[in-house]
Amino acid sequence: MIALSCEEACVAVPRSLIVYFSQGGTTARVAEAIAAGLRGVGYQVDLWNLKNGRPPDPRDYQLFGIGSPVYYFHVPLNVAYYVKHLPRLDGIHGFAFIVHGTHRIDTANWVRRRLARKGLQEVGYFHCRG
Repeated sequence: MIALSCEEACVAVPRSLIVYFSQGGTTARVAEAIAAGLRGVGYQVDLWNLKNGRPPDPRDYQLFGIGSPVYYFHVPLNVAYYVKHLPRLDGIHGFAFIVHGTHRIDTANWVRRRLARKGLQEVGYFHCRG
């Protein structure tokens, strides 16, 4: 048995929440890949698909990510509603990721602008064809 000092045992593990919407599974696979990378650097990651209801409060986390597919050059209505109704995120670091089939037009920037207005400090952005 290994004994840890209080300083070692009391170190808080950073927590991350990744909220996404995935109907067919592609956006979920991207969210899971991002979560695996975060776990690899020591984060505890909670994944939440919006089709399963209201996610936990992002203010309880140190890192917040949101992912969405693009439908007809827009985010799905449930993603738009969720982003519009987020609380203030002042001091929280975050990122957005978008999965698109054709051109994403301004979809990702819409999400990023809304998150910035909520006070999120962007640390990354990712998009890919899915």
